[in-house]
Amino acid sequence: MQSQGNIRVVEMLRYLYQHTDENHTATVTDITAYLKERGIQAVRQTVYADLNALITAGFDIVIVKSTQNQYFMGNRLFEYPELKMLADAVASSKIISAKKSEALVQKLGCLTSIHQAEQLKGLASLSSRVKPGNEKVYYIIDSIHSAIF
Repeated sequence: MQSQGNIRVVEMLRYLYQHTDENHTATVTDITAYLKERGIQAVRQTVYADLNALITAGFDIVIVKSTQNQYFMGNRLFEYPELKMLADAVASSKIISAKKSEALVQKLGCLTSIHQAEQLKGLASLSSRVKPGNEKVYYIIDSIHSAIF
C-alpha cells in the first residue's frame, strides 16, 4: 500500500505540471484545495516541505515571491513556442489528415499546461489547408521509411 506522503507528492507534481505555467501560477492554498479534492489531507507546512523536496530533487518549480508565494512548473520537455511551432507544422501539413492532425496536436498539448494546451488546439483549428482523407498515412509513411532503411 502506498503511503499518503508519496501519493501527495506525486499529486502535487501532477497538479503543477498540468495546471501551472508562467501565466497561471498556484498558491499553497490552491495546491491544498486540489489535494483535498483528491481525498488527500495536507497542511500548509507539509505542502511547503513537499515543494522544497521537489525542488531539491531537481524539478524546476519556480517560486514567485510575494505576500502569498506563487508556484509554477518552469522547465518542460518543450518550451511553449516550440510546441506552437510543432502544432502549426502538424496542422498545416498536406499529408496528415484532419483527424490525425487533431490527435497529434492533442498529444502535443499533454506536454504543457491545460491552459496552453487549449491555445494549441485553437492554433490547429485555424489551418484552412486541404487535408487528405486517408487515415492510414502513418502506416504508409512507416512502411516507406522501413523500406528505405
